[in-house]
Amino acid sequence: PEESEIKMKQKIRKQILVAMAVGMIQSAQANQQSSMTNEAPQPLQSGRTVNLRVSPLTTLLGKFAGQVEFQIDKAWTIGPAVSAGFPFTWVGGALGLRTVGGGIKSHYYLAENVLTDSFYIGNELAVSTIWIETEKAKAKSYHWEFLDVGGEFGYRWNFTTGFNLSAGLGLNYSGKIGGSKDLDMLFGKIVVQPSIQL
Repeated sequence: PEESEIKMKQKIRKQILVAMAVGMIQSAQANQQSSMTNEAPQPLQSGRTVNLRVSPLTTLLGKFAGQVEFQIDKAWTIGPAVSAGFPFTWVGGALGLRTVGGGIKSHYYLAENVLTDSFYIGNELAVSTIWIETEKAKAKSYHWEFLDVGGEFGYRWNFTTGFNLSAGLGLNYSGKIGGSKDLDMLFGKIVVQPSIQL
């Protein structure tokens, strides 16, 4: 009876040691998989971490708007944004308009991966200038400098070709910071602003 009891204890010890070894191996495999999922963020598309974006909607309205988007995290991008209104005139040259501006934009993708089709939250801070000249002889001119602060919520589609499309809706506030005193009622308002970018 004593020998059988000793053998039983030895068998139990072996089973415990085997169970511990299996547990350690499984734990090591789980840690390895976890470290692989926490690697550096994937690039935007096809190995790139920079994305060029333009707004066709504002271009149709006579103003170029674009952004260089840099990936700083798997879910975050940030970069400079520029805009420039095409010089044009109305009423046989009686009124001319020019605009130029620059700032910074950032986007956070809710899927936590810029490669994945995802809803996003964006924000912008920019400074712009508008010039208006009246009369053919340019007898009178106006200019304004203003600060734009905006937020946006939208959705972005990514394609394997590296092309992407985003559409959103946001709120924009323009506060006058300098320039002519005329038409002050145009500034200091919050407006709803649609957005489409390629």
